[in-house]
Amino acid sequence: AGEGGDILVVGSRLLAQALLLAGLVDELHLQLCPVILGSGRRFYPDGPQKFDLELTGSKRLETGVLLQEFAVTS
Repeated sequence: AGEGGDILVVGSRLLAQALLLAGLVDELHLQLCPVILGSGRRFYPDGPQKFDLELTGSKRLETGVLLQEFAVTS
């Protein structure tokens, strides 16, 4: 509801989902790993959600991991 310090959420999918759905997320920093496992956890297991995101930064590491930064605009 106002200005404050940053909150970093790492590894808690349920907390990140709740914060995003509540409109409390300004930006997302995602790591995309180039591994195919055949299955995995979806960020939203109950179906798709729509959020408008703007790519604000991207970097590819030597390992192939892609770091992406998005501003939440919706």
